[in-house]
Amino acid sequence: MKTQDVVNRIAEITGGTKKEAKQYLGAFKQVVVEGLESGEGVSLKGFVEFSVKEVPAHEARNPQTGESVQVPAHRKGTAKLSNSIKKY
Repeated sequence: MKTQDVVNRIAEITGGTKKEAKQYLGAFKQVVVEGLESGEGVSLKGFVEFSVKEVPAHEARNPQTGESVQVPAHRKGTAKLSNSIKKY
């Protein structure tokens, strides 16, 4: 499913307009981003957990040249599906 398919389906389920569904989806995205930016994360029990992982500085290899490069420490967003969703 693409974004427009999700918007159409939300509108269908809620009985609202596609414009409202797009706003709901945008609001959901904003809540998740704000949760990740704060480092708090977002957990929807029985569905998905969005969290932030700290990745330490490390050495990596450029696959095109084989050259070693230093990767600085950074944060990385992750999503973990619940077991009820994983079975699909």
